[in-house]
Amino acid sequence: MASDQDRERRKGADRRGYDDRRAGRDRRRERDRLIARRLPDDFAQAGGEAEQRISGLVNRHWPERSSAARESLSHQLQPVLEGLLVSGVPVTDDHRSRCEDVVLQWAEY
Repeated sequence: MASDQDRERRKGADRRGYDDRRAGRDRRRERDRLIARRLPDDFAQAGGEAEQRISGLVNRHWPERSSAARESLSHQLQPVLEGLLVSGVPVTDDHRSRCEDVVLQWAEY
């Protein structure tokens, strides 16, 4: 039969496991947020057609996600980024914020 100390030890381990998972999720969210805010600048500097640029960036930053998930994100980012193909259009904080919103919603935090 388990002692009170054993039960308390298990409860502590369970709490630490939850806290560790939460911390990991928070770190991933922050990483994704920072990457998303850089996407417009990286897109503007890349070469090729809009779809190629976007899919290249998505594949580089989220290789652990399924190809269907990456394709979905690429399609969601296209309306935000493709306007940057026009010569002289500057990258703005609005582009960065919109990319951040799209990525964090896609990642479902």
